[in-house]
Amino acid sequence: MKKVIVCLVLCLLCGCSTKEKSPLEVTETVFNHLKTMNYYEISDYTLDTPTQNNWDTFYQSIKENKVKMTCLKYLQDFDISYIIEYESKDNATILVTMKLHNLAETRELFLEYFIQAFEYYNDPPKYQEELGKAYTQAFERSTPSLILTYRVALVSVNGKWKIEQINDFLNNYVNTIINQINLIDYYNY
Repeated sequence: MKKVIVCLVLCLLCGCSTKEKSPLEVTETVFNHLKTMNYYEISDYTLDTPTQNNWDTFYQSIKENKVKMTCLKYLQDFDISYIIEYESKDNATILVTMKLHNLAETRELFLEYFIQAFEYYNDPPKYQEELGKAYTQAFERSTPSLILTYRVALVSVNGKWKIEQINDFLNNYVNTIINQINLIDYYNY
């Protein structure tokens, strides 16, 4: 009877142990958080502390602009693929390819809907609402074509995989998003 209890306890202990995430799983987790721009949730998976003050400031500046928020929503909905380039017991490299909407190309589709929105130019709230609809319609017809490729380096620290130099990547990614959204000011009529 004691042997049965000991065996059950051992089985439970072994079954309850958590398996650490693989380099690919860590990378997927981090990039899924990027889709929601939730940088603070990724710190468990990085060697350095993620900082995105420029994103926080930028987001505060656009959060009341319906058109820019519509564009941000579509920019966050990117396609992503992963390729394990290298993996050893201590190091790994994952090639990450992201495919986002390119606002320069989406502009061409937007022009078709802009004429309808322009009817409300003298009513600014309604005009902004209609511009938001125009961008939504344009994005729904567009195909993501802006390709970003990153080599993500990971190291194993005490059995847990961590991404190295996350802030270099975050700055590049965030600046791409900011530049895309700033194209709206350039194209805003």
